[in-house]
Amino acid sequence: MNCRNSFENLKEDAYLDNLENKYDKIEISDYSRTNEKDVLLPAVESFSFTSTNLCEVIGDKIYVKPMLFFASTKNPFKQETREYPVDFGFPFLEKYNISIRIPEGYTLETVPLAGVLVMEEDLGVFRYNIAVNDNVLQLLVSHQINSSIISREQYGILKDYYKEMITKQTEKIVLKRI
Repeated sequence: MNCRNSFENLKEDAYLDNLENKYDKIEISDYSRTNEKDVLLPAVESFSFTSTNLCEVIGDKIYVKPMLFFASTKNPFKQETREYPVDFGFPFLEKYNISIRIPEGYTLETVPLAGVLVMEEDLGVFRYNIAVNDNVLQLLVSHQINSSIISREQYGILKDYYKEMITKQTEKIVLKRI
């Protein structure tokens, strides 16, 4: 729903300019989207991009967060207790399929482990799968919230889930010069 609203409100060129600025001045190419009008199918957008701001180079090593700019970096649930339920508006599923080409002259030194984080009471699940094929790192990530409203009694479960999810999303791969 959120994606479709974004698609409808802007022409493609303006939408891409907004994306490029939102994601730390990336340069988008090969952009496509499908199912933007069919509400019975998930909206999918795909693009390639280049950037110089998404990694740290220290000595002969490159440090990269594989989820790039898609990773959450701050837990939105900071309060110790909550008086009212958390209203997400609707249950949702976000999926990311990210491919990172390892540059020539480098090899992987460290890769985060795959993992699954399941929230108690079937409130949600986070899946993080990572694989290396030749010189391409393939990351498949999904984040699913199964209930539109999380009660105040379940707030602690939600807060801990987001804390662990953000920790996983911000783990880095390390590339070492050969």
